[in-house]
Amino acid sequence: MDSTSLPSLVLVHGFRAHARWWDHARHAASETDAGWSWKFDFAAAASFNDEHYRNDLCGLQVPTDIIYGAQSDVMTAERVALALMIAPHAGTPVAIPACNHHVMIEQPLALIAALCGLLANSPPSP
Repeated sequence: MDSTSLPSLVLVHGFRAHARWWDHARHAASETDAGWSWKFDFAAAASFNDEHYRNDLCGLQVPTDIIYGAQSDVMTAERVALALMIAPHAGTPVAIPACNHHVMIEQPLALIAALCGLLANSPPSP
């Protein structure tokens, strides 16, 4: 891969990242009277209750785990319980402390640790 095919890196607030990630982040948050908030479509969360969505989860034939932010307004304790009812083959849910919904942004190291733990304990592929 030559340097012309590499994404451009930019420095924003002391952090270096690919320009496309900063562009995505800029459109993922909005300023409110109380400060900044993630943009979120609550209708999308309601789709979790949709029968078609539930049937898709029931039909999963691959190992499934649930990792969620412990303070998430989206993946609440009730929704975790619902997910376990829908997908009883799922492993024990992993709650990431001090984290809302965007686990990969809010607690990336905790997410990596959780993923490493799950992968280390997963059975080998046939």
